[in-house]
Amino acid sequence: MKQKIKYIYRQLKLALLKLFYSNRVLAKLYYFFFDTSFNREMFSVIQGKREYYKTSLEESKNKYQLVRNIHKIEKGISMKNRRTIFALDFIEETVETYLNLKNNLNIDSQISWAKEVLNNYFEIADSTNPIIGKMKNEFMRIPDTFERKNVPYKSNERAESTISYDDFLALNKRRRSVRWYQQTNVNIELVNKAIELSLQAPSACNRQPFQYYVIQDEKILRRLSKLPMGTTGYADNIPLLVAIVGDLSAYFDERDRHVIYIDSSLSAMSFTLALETLGLSSCIINWPDIEMKEKKIQSLLKLNNSQRVTMLISVGYADQEGMIPFSCKKDIKDAIKVI
Repeated sequence: MKQKIKYIYRQLKLALLKLFYSNRVLAKLYYFFFDTSFNREMFSVIQGKREYYKTSLEESKNKYQLVRNIHKIEKGISMKNRRTIFALDFIEETVETYLNLKNNLNIDSQISWAKEVLNNYFEIADSTNPIIGKMKNEFMRIPDTFERKNVPYKSNERAESTISYDDFLALNKRRRSVRWYQQTNVNIELVNKAIELSLQAPSACNRQPFQYYVIQDEKILRRLSKLPMGTTGYADNIPLLVAIVGDLSAYFDERDRHVIYIDSSLSAMSFTLALETLGLSSCIINWPDIEMKEKKIQSLLKLNNSQRVTMLISVGYADQEGMIPFSCKKDIKDAIKVI
């Protein structure tokens, strides 16, 4: 009977999809009347936009905006055929935001970086331009000291890599989804080191719109480990859980709504590889976008409406007798399309 009901449900769903799939207007009607899957995402995106514009327009203290603009200035500085006049359309808001956030200079490395890049910009840019000249005066109005260690540099100044391709391939093959762990406390300092390394991953405009929530509290851990749909059978075996939480207030436009997933995934891959070098294993757990589960995890982690969990990661010392699925990967011929 259960299988029959499931079959009827799928047939009805297929009939609806056949009716509404053919154009965008019908697709909108389908998701308005029959499927509310995107409602929470839309609500979170608009909440994030509101927060972004509130902190940038009303307060001029939007750090995400500052980081994005400084990154754009760095790219301008790095151009081979660099112009002496560039960044005119956003240099005013950049300097204003920097000056409003300057009080955090001693505790925030990114604001210190912004200071050095802006100083580098005003050394290079043509200050006879009225906008650049005005902003240079504003920036230099408060006497300060400047270093040159956090500004664009030549490719040949990068540290030499001591890791061979074969070594890196071996590390990636060692990293597998481990679900069975020793029931011992995880050294949190090792987890912090892995997170520190993961922050070196690329991020769109260097905004890094995510945080790592490290769950050690036993009560929250046990409830949270059972929330995803992929932990059946081993949820009680997880000694430590990490939730990566994206922040949609990093963006001013819907076009970037997926970047929290892209950037946090890039960081998560570095995180799991770093764990392996520190003697820890992990399993990335898919987080399903289901309203009921979203409400529960938002409550458990005390998230605001513009924050969304992108994934969960279990962490622990591998049980040496525990089994690991082989998980055969694609052949390279199936992963490459030459155009």
